[in-house]
Amino acid sequence: MSVFPERDHSCFFMVQERSDDGGLFRTPLGYWEGRALDGLMTLKNFVEGGSEVADGKILVAVKSIGGRKKFTTKKGNPAEKVDVHVFDDTADATLTLWGCVAGSASAWKPSSTVLLLSNPALKVYTRPALSLTAETHVEIDPAIWDARWLREYARNLTKRDHVNPPYPENGMLREIFMGYFSLIITELNIMTFYQRNMLFGTEWLVLPSFPSCKGLTFPNSCGVPLFANATSTKCKQCEKDVLLSINPRI
Repeated sequence: MSVFPERDHSCFFMVQERSDDGGLFRTPLGYWEGRALDGLMTLKNFVEGGSEVADGKILVAVKSIGGRKKFTTKKGNPAEKVDVHVFDDTADATLTLWGCVAGSASAWKPSSTVLLLSNPALKVYTRPALSLTAETHVEIDPAIWDARWLREYARNLTKRDHVNPPYPENGMLREIFMGYFSLIITELNIMTFYQRNMLFGTEWLVLPSFPSCKGLTFPNSCGVPLFANATSTKCKQCEKDVLLSINPRI
């Protein structure tokens, strides 16, 4: 189809408002509701030989996103990469994004974004390493039942203790009083955490188990715990300034 609005004023594109609820164009080719997607396998099966299958597919959730690493190649050309930790209910792996593709990870959310990878490259080291080739197809948050199940599975795994939970918005104190407590400090780790550069910290993540964090911490989080010997630091992934609180493990 050819469109020449400068020559033919009757040719144009029209964008229909409120025509998409977020589900259009996110259904993989060949998928039918109630049927298994052809070539889809678990991450464990893919690592143990499934990568040799033609048109093999894996469905993985994003667990964490590493910082963007910029470096110079042996030929003197600037380059960058991002390591994304992905997993399903059988195994986990590292997905490495190179070059301009590395910027795509900034819009992904840990324990929420689900990726459908078709024909990814695989190398097995200490942890399986995935990468993209010219034959790899990546679909973000596909509208299929398996993706919804995996997203819920990933969210349930994040119900753990925050590295430095804030005081709840509506504190549970029953009574305000003034007085004294006789306490014995049995352990103090200021020097230990100072040497580790961990006097202050927070987790650049809003967890479902801490609804009081919503609005108090940081949306669009990277899912990476941050520590420093200062009250603020810069996130290596999104390069935003993040406020830190004193480490409760001191």
